[in-house]
Amino acid sequence: MHAVTSSPAALALRSNASSARLSRVARAPARAHARCRRVTAIMDAADASSAEMGSSAALDSMDADDENEAAAEKLARDVAIELAVIADETRAADVRVLGVSKKVHWARYFLLATAFNRPQMRAVAEKIRDHLNETYGTQIAKSVAQNSDWVCVDAADIIVHVFTPSSRQFYDIETLYKDAVDVELPFETERPISQEEEDEFEVF
Repeated sequence: MHAVTSSPAALALRSNASSARLSRVARAPARAHARCRRVTAIMDAADASSAEMGSSAALDSMDADDENEAAAEKLARDVAIELAVIADETRAADVRVLGVSKKVHWARYFLLATAFNRPQMRAVAEKIRDHLNETYGTQIAKSVAQNSDWVCVDAADIIVHVFTPSSRQFYDIETLYKDAVDVELPFETERPISQEEEDEFEVF
């Protein structure tokens, strides 16, 4: 067999090639790590953008809900005042509209009115019912809920209570919902004389 010999120049070339391969192998983990960092940065940026878009969408949804709630509250208030005017025109006394949306979840406003006899009490309730059915397309039954001295018209966001004087005093809804908002009405209504006002009169 013949021994294979290499010249110094060839040995030097092979050594340089080997060193280059080793250098590339040594640098591979660093390059891979750099690529991972770039990918991670891109993914983090995408997540941040997605989170920002989601937060913006949530805020837009909340704003829309707030606007819808405000619109529903205003409509209920306006209708309650319309019904109060009808009660006043039907000669009911002590007409009041109370905002109760912060007190109960099943209504926004109470309309309270006093009638001085049962025919008048039914007339107030029936005129209010007819106005709601004809103007707003509600389907309130003609046989409104009532007992002998109290008629109730359930118009969803607005609950109408028409009492006789004695039942108005007995049930005393104003005191029961004393923290309700007393809505200003566009007319003067007859109010009952309070005990304090009675005490101001001089007795001869």
